[in-house]
Order: sequence, then C-alpha cells, then structure tokens
Amino acid sequence: MAAAKVMRGECDIEDIKFHNPEDGEYYGKPVVRQDALGKVCGLADYGDDQALKMPQGTLYAAIVQPKVAHHAKITAIHTEEAEKMPGVVKVITAKDIIAAGGTNIMAEGQFHERSTVMTPSRKVLQDEKIFRYGDVVAWLSHTPTARPARLRRR
Repeated sequence: MAAAKVMRGECDIEDIKFHNPEDGEYYGKPVVRQDALGKVCGLADYGDDQALKMPQGTLYAAIVQPKVAHHAKITAIHTEEAEKMPGVVKVITAKDIIAAGGTNIMAEGQFHERSTVMTPSRKVLQDEKIFRYGDVVAWLSHTPTARPARLRRR
C-alpha cells in the first residue's frame, strides 16, 4: 500500500498524491479518489467525526413520521410526552408553523409542461391526513444526549 510506503520512508507523500492525467483523459484509466490518501492515513473526517467539531450547545433535529403508509386521518398529535423527555428542547408541529406566521406549504416548483399542478400544494408538516409513506408530522430538536429513537416506538 502506498500510504505504508510513506510511513516506512520508502517514498515521499508527493509520490502517492493524486495527479490529473497529463492528457486530461480519465475514461478507461484507473483514477485514484482524491480523498483516498486522507482515509488510508486516518486523517479524513467521517460522519461521526463531524459531531466532535460542532460548537458547544448545538442542537440536533429529528423528524417524526407515522408508521402508517398512506391515507390515514390525523385526529390528534400529542407532543406532551416528547417534550418531557430529557434533552428534548422543542417539538414543532404544523400549528407551530402557522402560529409563527408561516404557511406550512412547501415552495415547490412545477417544471414539467404536462403538470396540472401550478401552485404549491404539499404541506411541510401534515396536520390533517397522511397521504404517503414518509410524510412528516413533527420536527424534534434535541441535545446530543437525548434519544429521540425512543419516541418512534410509541
């Protein structure tokens, strides 16, 4: 491995760095990933490393989705239990967006000439009906120590 050669002193770091092909042609040629050197040497940042670099007091977000796949009427959204959980800062539902002066409608664009929908129609947070799997009913802001996955079980 090239990184091991550098560690043993058999070659210089410049010898194993990525260089663009001189003729500018990449097709049909082995090309080294530009981030490969940092990964094999243990210097690259992975997803879990990003949490260590966040400023103190950073909040995390989680979305709350129902377990039903489609066409379910929402009769009530109870946030009391979630708000009492340690580490949970705020639970935001559609009524909170509207109370803050928002519209709760996505700013979606219809760019296909055969589309019949000309105005934004999808809600950011569902408050009346679940239309499809993946619809979101609430946002949860929490500290890194909170365990929002526990809420999904209820």
